Amino acid sequence: MSGFGLLRSEPLRRTALLYGAGVIGFGALLFKQRIKQHFLDTYLHVGTNLIFLATVSGVFGADAAVYLLALLAASGAAITLGVRFKRFVFVAYGTAYGYVGVSAKIVPYLDDLTLILIYLIATGAAMIGLIAVLARRFGREES
Repeated sequence: MSGFGLLRSEPLRRTALLYGAGVIGFGALLFKQRIKQHFLDTYLHVGTNLIFLATVSGVFGADAAVYLLALLAASGAAITLGVRFKRFVFVAYGTAYGYVGVSAKIVPYLDDLTLILIYLIATGAAMIGLIAVLARRFGREES
């Protein structure tokens, strides 16, 4: 929408961050109050993806450094809490969104298309391998 001059993206990012945090907080509150506890995962997925989408889009904007730090903090939290509570999908979210954000800052400094492709293939393969190893480890722990 911002590309058409209809909306500015920065207020949308802030709103998405607040809404995502609110959804997670509301889900945690309902879970603690023993109200619809089975919806907690839904609240966590929606809130987490909103926060990640807002921070990743911010990496491409004017305050890129701030959003990159926020993205790395959110990625670290998702990975840590995903491991702690044995929720692999949040480990995958943190890994994938973090990779996209960091790569968005590295790729512009690579001046050759071949170098960019080598970077994307090598790091992409490493990320897939890492996620596969983590998935196998999680699968063994849950058995």
